Amino acid sequence: MKLTRLATILILIGLIASACSTRQPAELVLSGSKTEMKVLQPALDSFSRSALLQHIQVLASDEFEGRLPGTKGEELTVNYLVEQFKKLGLKPGTPDGTFLQKVPLVGLTGEPKVVFSHGRQKIQMQVPQECVAFSPRFVPEVKVENSEMVFVGYGIVAPEYGWDDYKGMDLKGKTLLMLVNDPPVPDPNDP
Repeated sequence: MKLTRLATILILIGLIASACSTRQPAELVLSGSKTEMKVLQPALDSFSRSALLQHIQVLASDEFEGRLPGTKGEELTVNYLVEQFKKLGLKPGTPDGTFLQKVPLVGLTGEPKVVFSHGRQKIQMQVPQECVAFSPRFVPEVKVENSEMVFVGYGIVAPEYGWDDYKGMDLKGKTLLMLVNDPPVPDPNDP
């Protein structure tokens, strides 16, 4: 079972919140537009800095290899968190009776090759030094052949600045070529 990094972080937050809980539920007292927590001190008193630091040291250790999804580090992290839930006496909450929600993951590892051609002339680009190419499509290969290219600057639409890199362009069925990152901010002292 694999979890995304966000799911792992949310589980860790749940673990910390559980460690801070009290036997007595906190009462919410509304006063005007502010919500105050009454009976907060027992929860604060149950919180242990050293216990939290121990969890952080374990999860941040080299053994957990950065906790990247789909790796041994993620598996170790998930197992650690589940074990901590069990030690706290928590009960599983998913429909299948476990602590883990099944989340499908898809990994993309691209090996882009970019060649521009016009007639017999071909220009091969060096990736990523000269260009960046990617596709979020989950297919083994993406090819763009015989497609008209349209340069669209940085691909920005910012009406508040009177900027629209797409204004008046017919882009249907064409391949967009754009600059990566953001445009440089001009220095008013150096026109």
